[in-house]
Order: sequence, then structure tokens, then C-alpha cells
Amino acid sequence: MQDYDLLNVLSEPFEEMYGYVDVDGGVVVDIGAYIGETALYFIHKGARRVYAFEPVEKFYRYLLRNISRNNLKDRIMAFNYGAWFRDMITKVNINGSGTGLRVDYSRPSVELSVRSLKDIIEMVYDREGVIDLVKMNCEGCEYSLLRLDEELLRLAKQYIIEIHGAELPIIDLMTYNGFKAEKCCR
Repeated sequence: MQDYDLLNVLSEPFEEMYGYVDVDGGVVVDIGAYIGETALYFIHKGARRVYAFEPVEKFYRYLLRNISRNNLKDRIMAFNYGAWFRDMITKVNINGSGTGLRVDYSRPSVELSVRSLKDIIEMVYDREGVIDLVKMNCEGCEYSLLRLDEELLRLAKQYIIEIHGAELPIIDLMTYNGFKAEKCCR
């Protein structure tokens, strides 16, 4: 992948995808931060602070550059790990701008550090006392939501989740816990 290919994400319809959420003065957890496009978007929409999690080293370096170039080191906290069911090092294939649920053992893979989603949510909540939005576009890590207990899940006021694969388990979990499910985009 050439570095200029990373810019394909800028053709995504951010207003359609995220424009309806109110993050003004709020705290956002951005899981699957990629090169920082959504973190910057949420800051532009008035978020007080964004916690950006990106496990792919190359994407993480661009995330840091974008934070620095926009003078947002005090408002966007970047972490070079992703979310998962537990803390571990995993191997994945890079497929375009994402990693995905499938591993092709015939192709080169990269190692990623991932941490428990439970620990991520607790860390941000302990630091801020509130989580206004959790955005998850993490190529499969959204299923780690299934391990959260109700109390922990409800620490965040709202979620935007890109689901890769079966939608029902996550939609059922979220609606059972009082969140409204809406299909957005695509």
C-alpha cells in the first residue's frame, strides 16, 4: 500500500456517519482511529477530548502527525493499541486501510497490541468521569462489547459501531441495555 492510499478514507461521508451525534463539550473514545480523521472530526464538532486507539503502527504514526500538525496534543490522546476481549499480541493481515476478521496465513501479517475493551472503558471513565460517545470502527473488535457487563456498557452515553459480520448479537446487546439501534449509511 502506498502512503497516498491512506487518504481514501477522506472520501467517506463523515456528516452522514457521525454528524447526528452531539459531542459538544464531550469526551469521545475513538476505537479504530486510523490516521486521525474521526478524532479531528469530533474535535471540530466540539468534543472536549478524544481518546484515539490505533493498533497499526503505520497508521498510528500518521495519527500522531495529524494531531501534532493541528496543535491538538492537549485534546487528542493517542494510544498505539486496539481493543479486544483481552490483553494480547495478535497477528493480522493489512487489507487496504483495515485489518478485518479473517487471517490469511499465506500472506504476510503484522503483530498488533490489543487491550481489553473493559480496561479501555474503565481507564477513560476514571480519567474523565464521563464518556459521551464510543465510536468503534475496528474491523471485528466490536464483538468485544459482548464481554462487557451492563454497568460497564452503560458508562458511555452512546455508541456508533461499524459491525463486520453478524449484526444481531451486538444489536441485541445494545437494545437490551437501553440503547437505540439505528442503521446508518451504506
